[in-house]
Amino acid sequence: MANIKCFNVVESVTDEATKRFGAMFHENADRKTILKQYCEAIDKIIDDISGNSIEVDVDEIKMTISIAIGCDEVIVYPEDNLFYQLAERSITIKFYPDEDDGSMVLEFVFPGIWERSI
Repeated sequence: MANIKCFNVVESVTDEATKRFGAMFHENADRKTILKQYCEAIDKIIDDISGNSIEVDVDEIKMTISIAIGCDEVIVYPEDNLFYQLAERSITIKFYPDEDDGSMVLEFVFPGIWERSI
């Protein structure tokens, strides 16, 4: 994938969500740092599986962030600790076919970076 970094996409989407939340919620810097680390791991996974797309979404009800990677196939070996470490830290992980082109989508859902403002 042409130099698109996961955190750049995530930050753009979460910045927009933070604006929509207004004064009710604010970003937690520690949680955002952890999310950035997850994105760095996802960048490595994208390289490993020859990912061809990335899509980020914020569930404004559950306050979660989903990161979906598109690829032609996913082959995961037991020694691929990075994938398993990231899967353990996610709330859910999903594999499903892309509705448009039938390619594989790998989606991680992580806790949000926001906390209620006082």
